[in-house]
Amino acid sequence: MLSTKLINAINHSTNLDDSLQQSRHELEAARQRIALLEIEAKERNDAITQGVLVKKAEVDANMAQLRAELAEARREREASDKSRKQMEIEVENLTSALFEEANTVSTPKNCWLWAMADEFRWLRAHERTTRLRKSATCS
Repeated sequence: MLSTKLINAINHSTNLDDSLQQSRHELEAARQRIALLEIEAKERNDAITQGVLVKKAEVDANMAQLRAELAEARREREASDKSRKQMEIEVENLTSALFEEANTVSTPKNCWLWAMADEFRWLRAHERTTRLRKSATCS
């Protein structure tokens, strides 16, 4: 009976030693993992302070602001394009009126009107050509 108790105590002691060794091994692995996580946390904090990493909320706020600015720029461009087209129509109407005036007044005294109309026509053609070249290079 005593020898059975001794064997059981030895087995229990061996089991405790095995558990202790396993716990020590797990503790060492946990310490290594903690050290790795501390290094990663320090690197991440350094990256945040250096501006390499930013918070998602900041990026979302910046994106929303940029989208709003883009929408405003598009509205302004559409308005300026509409204004430019309206001005071009007005210039065309004035050019037509100038030629009509030149046709009705064809006396030698008013030859300057014809010269002005021709020069204006040349300037308009040159402006269109320049605009077409710019739009072809920008596209």
